[in-house]
Amino acid sequence: MNKSENILNLSVIIPIFDATDSIKLLVSFFLSQRFKPKEIILLDSGSNIHITKYFETLSKSSEIVIYKKINFSHPGTARNIGINISKSDYLTFFDINTLPRVNWLKKSFDIVKKDNLSVLFGKRITLDNSFIKKIIKYSTYGNSSYVSLTGTIILKSFLINNNFFFINTRAGEDIEWIKRVKAKTNHINTEIILYNGLSNNIIFNLKKWFIYSMSYSKVLKDVNHQKKIYFFAMIYSLLAIFFLENYYLFLFFSLNFLIYLIYFAFVRPVYSKVNFKDLFPFNWILIFFIRILFDISKTPGLLIGYIRTLFKI
Repeated sequence: MNKSENILNLSVIIPIFDATDSIKLLVSFFLSQRFKPKEIILLDSGSNIHITKYFETLSKSSEIVIYKKINFSHPGTARNIGINISKSDYLTFFDINTLPRVNWLKKSFDIVKKDNLSVLFGKRITLDNSFIKKIIKYSTYGNSSYVSLTGTIILKSFLINNNFFFINTRAGEDIEWIKRVKAKTNHINTEIILYNGLSNNIIFNLKKWFIYSMSYSKVLKDVNHQKKIYFFAMIYSLLAIFFLENYYLFLFFSLNFLIYLIYFAFVRPVYSKVNFKDLFPFNWILIFFIRILFDISKTPGLLIGYIRTLFKI
């Protein structure tokens, strides 16, 4: 087999901002595969000198790696730049802290070509390697796989012809993009991407969720109905405070708190494929506590976002 036959007509586009060594691992993974992408396009808008030097050197020794230093850009804007400079017929998107399984690239590309697909959506699962990360995962993603922008393969001409470029926001652009593209096609990959982006620092996670929710508030769409749910939950609670007397108000909040607890401490984790035994003896309490903090951190951004969406401001 010729060397050129090992090159897939595919560009891997990776935005970089707050880079860690995990980005080196991701790029090394693609370079080590028998079947390699035609291009690995890295769009770096960060300030990590070590990362810059590493990839500048690597891009000089590898024809596949294209490293481009860009002005500060949100992930969607960086991906748009990568789309425009790519020279392959097909594109796929990855982020730091993500990693495909062995032979993912070849297997996924074969599915696209065999079925003549314009889009094959990625599917990923969240990893945990500590007790804290496990509790955080159980309170959010669970053990279920879920559709993701990461690992999605799309025909470049299809993307351009349908104007499937990304919106300029720090967070939520991937959800909004998937929603738009799914209106055209909905083929989901069976090959899994691994995500290892959870932190052991709970404060860091809460800060991240808060910042992301504030960024998502600028997206003038309620893609997954979260904005509407949080807004009407707030209205629901305020109406109870204004119209119910003390005893009934206590019953109202006690009953709703109990429903909230049962759902997020037991029902939702089990639905997301968490083993029921893993909730005991006390993990369910920690899962519930993290979930409360998670919802509190998201509330300001989602409330502001719903008002912006409602009044288009």
